[in-house]
Amino acid sequence: MAGSIRLFSRSLSRLTDFVVAVPGIHIRRDEGLFPAESHQVNPLLLASEPFLTLLHRLDEVSYGPTGLDMPRWALFDCGELPGVVTGYGMEASHTGASLRRLLNVPPGYQGLVPLSMAILIPHLTRTVPPDSWFAYSLCSANEVAPGAGPAQLKALTLAATLSRLGIRRLWAIHQWRSPNMEIFSRLGPLRLTSGFTPAHSDWKTAIFWVDTPPESLEALLGADAAQGGRLWGEPGGWLDADEDAGLIFLQGLVEAGHPCWVAGPPQTLGDRVRVPIRVEQASDPQPPFGLGKPLPVAKEFFPDAGQKEEP
Repeated sequence: MAGSIRLFSRSLSRLTDFVVAVPGIHIRRDEGLFPAESHQVNPLLLASEPFLTLLHRLDEVSYGPTGLDMPRWALFDCGELPGVVTGYGMEASHTGASLRRLLNVPPGYQGLVPLSMAILIPHLTRTVPPDSWFAYSLCSANEVAPGAGPAQLKALTLAATLSRLGIRRLWAIHQWRSPNMEIFSRLGPLRLTSGFTPAHSDWKTAIFWVDTPPESLEALLGADAAQGGRLWGEPGGWLDADEDAGLIFLQGLVEAGHPCWVAGPPQTLGDRVRVPIRVEQASDPQPPFGLGKPLPVAKEFFPDAGQKEEP
């Protein structure tokens, strides 16, 4: 991964990485991904309150417009206490006035201001430390204040987190139109466990996992990422991220036991966002939704399926 890290040398020389975790969480260091300085935050200490308040504000401005921001207690109960919060920041004196206003940085505050944040929670596994984690959140100030941090800051934050926690399988939940779908799809093919999720407040939500061997970090940060990512095999069709019919049909295939994969980054063609999907035949397909027979698996399995169009 050394080659791709060199692409971020300017950013890494200016940033300070931080880790919010209770004592005892196993954190590895990789000097290729982390600056010399590191900001350790114990969420159980009173002295940590100013930084944690800024962290909560970053989540609020990132996800508040979509109604997916966390209450302060959820950030603690679901992130800081059972998992790890990592990211990059800058000293307040090195940040712009617009970012300080956006995050409500108190006058006179001289500490670290978070520019990005990834929240990960370990899965119950037999390995110690765990190698399977759930990505609860990924955001950066660039989404609401363009230029507040370096380009590709979310991808760099995710790569650093995967490396430092030794993650080998990553789970995530994202809306189909979320920009984060493109970032996660760089890691490899995403195995869907849900394509249409009424249990979530936004039904157009995908749940997936991806294996993350060391070479996946190169794909996340390297030359393919700069060109918009790559396809992981030939897709069987293209899913319109805004069409309920295709999402529900995909969910039917998942529930019937067919292995379904996001085979690459979403692509915007005109006013549509289409996602490459690959579906494999189930060894023992089951009827979904209580239907009398399994759904067929064919090349044209979505209403908007077909060959990739030229922009």
